[in-house]
Amino acid sequence: MSSFTAATRPTRRDVVKHPWRSLAAIILIMIPVVLAAIGVIHGGSQSSSYFLNNPRTSATYLGGVCEQNVNGYLSECEGEPDTQSSEYELLRQNIPEGFTVALSLSGTIEATFGDQSANLYFTQTTAEMAPEPGEAFVPQRFLDTLGAEVGDTITLANGAQVTVSAVTPSGTTVFPEPTVTSLEDYSGLADNDLYGNYGGSWAITGPEAFTWDDVLALNAVGFTVTSRDVIDNPPPADQVAFEEQSAPYSPSLWDYLGWALWFVPMAIMAFLILMLISPVFTISVSRQTRNFALLASQGATPRHIRWAVLMYGLFAGLVGATLGLFLGTVGAAAWWSATYPAWPVVIDWHWLLLVWGLAVVGSTAAAFLPAFIAGRSSIIRGVQGGEADRIMRWRKWMTIGPVSLVILGLMFLYLQLTDDAGSPQIYSDSVYVPWREALRSFGTLFAVIAVVASAPMMVWLLGHLKGALAVRLAARDLLRQSMRSIPAVAALAGVIFIATTLMVSAGAESEKSTAATDSVYPQGTMFLSLDNGIESDLDAAVAQVDAQLDGVQRIDVYGHRDLDTWLEADGFTFGYSGDRDWVYPISDSLGGTISIASPELMDFFNVDDADLGGRAVLISSLDEQVQDIRLQVNRYDNRSYDTEVIASTLVDTRPVLPPLAGDRLVTEEAFADLGLERSYLGAVLVHGEPINSSDTQEIQDFFRDTAGVGLSFPTWNSDQNRDSLLWAAAITGLMIAVMALVLALSSQQIRRQRIVLEAVGAAPTLSRWSNALFGALCALGAALLGLITGHVGAALTGSLSQVNEDGVTTFYGSLQFIEPLWPMILGTLVIAPLITAAIGWAFTPTVELSEYRD
Repeated sequence: MSSFTAATRPTRRDVVKHPWRSLAAIILIMIPVVLAAIGVIHGGSQSSSYFLNNPRTSATYLGGVCEQNVNGYLSECEGEPDTQSSEYELLRQNIPEGFTVALSLSGTIEATFGDQSANLYFTQTTAEMAPEPGEAFVPQRFLDTLGAEVGDTITLANGAQVTVSAVTPSGTTVFPEPTVTSLEDYSGLADNDLYGNYGGSWAITGPEAFTWDDVLALNAVGFTVTSRDVIDNPPPADQVAFEEQSAPYSPSLWDYLGWALWFVPMAIMAFLILMLISPVFTISVSRQTRNFALLASQGATPRHIRWAVLMYGLFAGLVGATLGLFLGTVGAAAWWSATYPAWPVVIDWHWLLLVWGLAVVGSTAAAFLPAFIAGRSSIIRGVQGGEADRIMRWRKWMTIGPVSLVILGLMFLYLQLTDDAGSPQIYSDSVYVPWREALRSFGTLFAVIAVVASAPMMVWLLGHLKGALAVRLAARDLLRQSMRSIPAVAALAGVIFIATTLMVSAGAESEKSTAATDSVYPQGTMFLSLDNGIESDLDAAVAQVDAQLDGVQRIDVYGHRDLDTWLEADGFTFGYSGDRDWVYPISDSLGGTISIASPELMDFFNVDDADLGGRAVLISSLDEQVQDIRLQVNRYDNRSYDTEVIASTLVDTRPVLPPLAGDRLVTEEAFADLGLERSYLGAVLVHGEPINSSDTQEIQDFFRDTAGVGLSFPTWNSDQNRDSLLWAAAITGLMIAVMALVLALSSQQIRRQRIVLEAVGAAPTLSRWSNALFGALCALGAALLGLITGHVGAALTGSLSQVNEDGVTTFYGSLQFIEPLWPMILGTLVIAPLITAAIGWAFTPTVELSEYRD
């Protein structure tokens, strides 16, 4: 028998003789793999429903004569569009013989069913998966809004009627051509606001590869082309007349660093999962300590013993990952086929195999530390039972975690004190350098590791508690059986640290946003935008809100609405400053480009004696008062890719609005000089008191089924107390589950200890009290470590308020709103230890004194 086979035999035998113990490790590995497999299959299948047609060659009409680069992303066109022929005719006349043309169209269009209406996001396609003529695939959320079901017929704004033949898993309705428009009638340059907003491109397919000469032929009649065939076989440089204005993009070191930041959250999650798995392997190692010592006495090297432990991790990883992959794949595929029978199941085996490999590697890695410890264990101590664990004698390496936390805390403190009101980035030679973001992101990852690495110090401190005999025995067991205590404390402390930091920070950010908004808008403010132009719909919505809240004040807002335009002033910037806590303006909330100042709005902003005469724009009191600046409305030209001014006038600025107001309200005279169409944008409703979460939910539910009127709040209305309770309950449940697993897998050590105690005359309940307190102390240590570091972490990552020389708060920092997370404190520091103690009491095995000889 080889030395490797002999060394791994105790572990293999333990797996066979105690399958239920091994099942715990397998389940812990299987669950993340199942969830990952479901995510991969659901995401891939859903993506296939979004991208029904991805042609190798597509063309877009701009008109005139065009020049472009090889990939078609940059182009210039001169001349007027051809008004004699349709885009379809021009394409048919200028593409090679044998090629076909299809229209890929997307946008929004209104649909009605009975007395309900909704704006549908749609795709019109001729792809193979498109529905039959006269039918449509509609997302479930739109069907819920319309009150329709599969088999019902809905009416579109252009008069077309379609029957819902299936539910699509994407968020986009699918129509066959020519439901919205036909090939011959489509024009990308036409104004289609009558029925909706949509645009598209032409898909070109043929029996052979598209060439650069074919691209030039279409350029000559006003098309720009993106063709994979041309990109794969580019023409010589001297045949490309278009000169690109920008140099080829070359990623820098900082770009790679920025991309790496996206993987930090995944690294944190993977690390915490490994820590939650590790107690299973450490407890298994502690059970095999005597066997490993005997192997070492017979000549086994530390490498052989390490392999024995790693084989356990490898076995658990192989079985758990394989079962998880099988169950997740079969379950997700079956659910998808039953829910969306018209859409294929897409299984990306590359990603699934990657998930499987990472699970196996992660499981083996989780067993590495116990393997390393087992390889360095003392033969004499191990033969005697292996209960005394030498790593819990004071060692200098135990300070690595706490010292790292101090260093990281100083780094975050420096970042906080030198932060410029939420503008952490710097620019060097016009190159974005995300050094602050990098320090924060990687610092968070290292903070989680440092919290986990501080577990030995916490266990060592708890291990020196004094008190009754049961307390001393439990504290001693923390030190003597650190393979049980340290992994549990480390895993749970890491999870509690992340959860506490996120929840405390989220609560402070919510309060910060509320405080900034309350400095501008009265409490209980909401915005109702009129999206369909039918004022009677808004009147009904206002009546519903008024009845729900027992009275609201209504302020009607007028101005100009055009989603493709924006307002700016030549040579003047409205409030866009790094030290401003800009509150979302009324115009943006109501979907308008410009809002007209009115006496009602001045009362709303609590502005007395505001001058609304003449040509002026009313802005924040923190801005400057300037005479005769040019106020202009801009639009982006999709054809020339330039910004064009569609209206302008000279105005004076009047800084009279609240300091943090982001609104720019123009006077009636200034709006008349701009010459824009005046329209009703919607209404501002003021309740005067904070709106509770139940009323907010009912109002949102009402507007979810109301078409033509949009609801928004100046701040995100979330029930922070409910979220805190849910998170606290989840983390408390996780603590109880992990500690129950640790105690259940420790039955062998607990039984041995009870035999010894009762053999020397201890009371039968002493072992139960000791085991109960052992579990409670582990939970208590994890909670203390996670809660303290979590609250400190939230404080060190918060922002500071800024006040100008006039004493006006220009930026509300989140630091001043940080409060203790009481639900988490109660759940992890009180409830979890008590329940864990009860589990420890119940899990203490009953033994006979005759077993003492064993």
